[in-house]
Amino acid sequence: MKTERMGFMKKVVALVLAVMLCVGMTVHADTVRDFTLQHEMAKQLYALGLFYGTENGFELERSMTRAEAVVMLVRALGKAEAAQAMGKTHPFTDVPEWADCYISYAYENGLTNGVSETEFGASDEVLGQMYLTFILRALGYTDEDFFWDVPYPLASYIGITPPDAQFNGFLRADAVSVTTAALFVNCKDTKKTLAEKLIAESAFSVEEFETAYPSDPHLGYRTLDALMQKTISEKYNTGKMIDNERYKIPLHFIESIREENGQVQVCVLEMISEFYIREGNESGGGGYSSSAMVYVFDAQTMEFLSSDHGVRDDSWISRIAPEYKTAPGYYWDHAFTLCQKLFAADIESGKAAWKTPTYEERMASFTKDSYRGIYQTYETDFCTVVESYVGGTPHGTYASIGIVYKPGAEMGEGTYVGLPMPEENGWGLTRRPDTVTVSEDGKTLVYTYTYTQKAEIVDMNRVLHEKGTYIYTVDLITGEKACEIVDNVENIE
Repeated sequence: MKTERMGFMKKVVALVLAVMLCVGMTVHADTVRDFTLQHEMAKQLYALGLFYGTENGFELERSMTRAEAVVMLVRALGKAEAAQAMGKTHPFTDVPEWADCYISYAYENGLTNGVSETEFGASDEVLGQMYLTFILRALGYTDEDFFWDVPYPLASYIGITPPDAQFNGFLRADAVSVTTAALFVNCKDTKKTLAEKLIAESAFSVEEFETAYPSDPHLGYRTLDALMQKTISEKYNTGKMIDNERYKIPLHFIESIREENGQVQVCVLEMISEFYIREGNESGGGGYSSSAMVYVFDAQTMEFLSSDHGVRDDSWISRIAPEYKTAPGYYWDHAFTLCQKLFAADIESGKAAWKTPTYEERMASFTKDSYRGIYQTYETDFCTVVESYVGGTPHGTYASIGIVYKPGAEMGEGTYVGLPMPEENGWGLTRRPDTVTVSEDGKTLVYTYTYTQKAEIVDMNRVLHEKGTYIYTVDLITGEKACEIVDNVENIE
């Protein structure tokens, strides 16, 4: 097993170093770029009829207009002939004649929209997020799956943001790299890659594809990306149930790669989303933490060494600099939306599922954090009545009362039944009952609250509690409860 592991890691190292060689360790916006890798990929696309140059060659070093990008996209989808047969059907007035049929095809098939009802923005320069949006739509994703101006989280998640592609100052070379990466990615909700889809549609044959692509040009990127996913998942314990009720989902975007002093340093934009699952597999809400992180690996073995919050200078973050640096919160909020969709999918598949804890696990949950604790417990043969609290909030300490069932109980071991309590203020603050009594046979619980006057929020038409004594009666066997309010006290001003 050790020999197999070392052999695998040698392959990982070789592939990662190949990625670093291709991207020149890290890409700076003002660096003169080497397009050798992209030129080879352009020739592969050309061999399949998916990419054409101009009278000046591939012109990888220049930017594209929106019209050029759509033409390239339609050709990359193997739909050039279908587009040419359409003629002009789009409603835009600013499209050059040579692009009419392509933009018509893309518009009719939901691959692109105009900048207004009458203008396509044909001569506008294409930004990185625009082309990623085109490709995501080609893969079957819609506006319900991502936001067109922040496509990076989904694009990175499915594997179409290779490190050699620069989205800050997007060029034809970058479009070639993204398009190539997309050929090896599954279309939405299928196990069929874009290349396999094009083969099925007779855009080219299996033999032609395998001749053009003896291997995936981005295999090194996918290997590094998988290594990052594994490292981040192990670090944060993601993709599995925690304490029977929490579930974490990671997202990352590889920004830059460097090798220094025998170490490989990978800068990623990293998000860890955490969600709560309630009984019945209902979502209990969630939140996220995010930052730019540098992960350090041994250059010889690619073993994980350390990670560091924050980056040393702006050169570490350059691929999506305009969007991320000016409004990072906007990026992260959109990334969290993707995490919410992934969480919902994991619940549906059963990967994320509520698991009723054991009696011991449930009791331990009341004291697992420094701000939680138990005031008092009341024991019966089949359950424990627990008075607990949650502190550390801006509005005070919140009290709770509930039932935890023991092994053999009719309600099931570890089941928790929360019991009602009157509110003390507009923030929903609750306090301990005035009295708590368990019957001698252990089958009935009675607890009470007494108030000398009614409390309400008039503007909200919300009653916090009535004047009188609240008498709660609970059947401890079934968890059924009833409440009676007795007006037996005098008003106290």
